[in-house]
Amino acid sequence: MFISDERIIREKERLLITGVSRSAWYNMVKRGHAPEGINLSIRSVGWRYSDILKWMKSLESTGPSKKDKGCISNFNKAGRNM
Repeated sequence: MFISDERIIREKERLLITGVSRSAWYNMVKRGHAPEGINLSIRSVGWRYSDILKWMKSLESTGPSKKDKGCISNFNKAGRNM
């Protein structure tokens, strides 16, 4: 099965992929440490799957910042490196 890197994922899937809670994610976005979402409608946000994958790859090479370390500890423990 082929899954396009250019598809839009919603909050539930972003949470499953990254393992980062919603509040922690938005704190990281506010500091510029995670990709911003795309407004799909007034109350709906999504992310490009490719942006999430790039963000995860950047963590592999640079590691999380000290402030973000607690936010993504579950990500590392769960072994969700893609």
